[in-house]
Amino acid sequence: GKTHTTLGTEKEIGFLEYVLQNVVKSSKFDKTTFLVGVQIYNNKCFDVFNNNNNVYQCEDAAGKIHLRNSVRHHLDEINIRDVIHNVKEMRMNGISSENAASSRSHLLIQLWSKKCFLNILDMAGSEKASKSICKNRREMMENAKINESILALKECIRAVKMGKKYVPYRHNNLTKILKDVFFGRGMSYIMATVSPEQRNVKESINTLSYISD
Repeated sequence: GKTHTTLGTEKEIGFLEYVLQNVVKSSKFDKTTFLVGVQIYNNKCFDVFNNNNNVYQCEDAAGKIHLRNSVRHHLDEINIRDVIHNVKEMRMNGISSENAASSRSHLLIQLWSKKCFLNILDMAGSEKASKSICKNRREMMENAKINESILALKECIRAVKMGKKYVPYRHNNLTKILKDVFFGRGMSYIMATVSPEQRNVKESINTLSYISD
């Protein structure tokens, strides 16, 4: 799945570790390079590198989004494996109709080097309300907020694709934190998970349609 690919396992390194290792090995690596880690849960931001303390998004007069109260971890001062282990420990997880341990938050790792940055985003899995196995109000809220944020992201992608001047990125904290992506200040690549099982054909088609937008 997405989280397996991004964070890896005890036996296999994930995409995040692969990227960080190669940045450190690079001749262009600078000691000022740092990481910021935020998970978006129920449309609120939390610092996965600092005990899930609240992080606040602030937009300045120039339109730049700042993450207030987030801790910066300089890449030359950390153990990459320890960082990834900590992220896994802090991540909000729950039970879904498909997984016994499903990510219930969106995870964003930002890698900064001078004025350049890389976003690595592992999105929570969405599911239809009819297939949800929510047992209480909290779990219903989790699922609703996940679907709401994914819809907000789709609307932003659609607005960009159609060349609209107005992109509704302020409608959700997920899209707000990704603002630069929608205004041509970066490139995006998507990894999606689909199921080979016949019972999930509709969901797989919806996923492929979503990323094709």
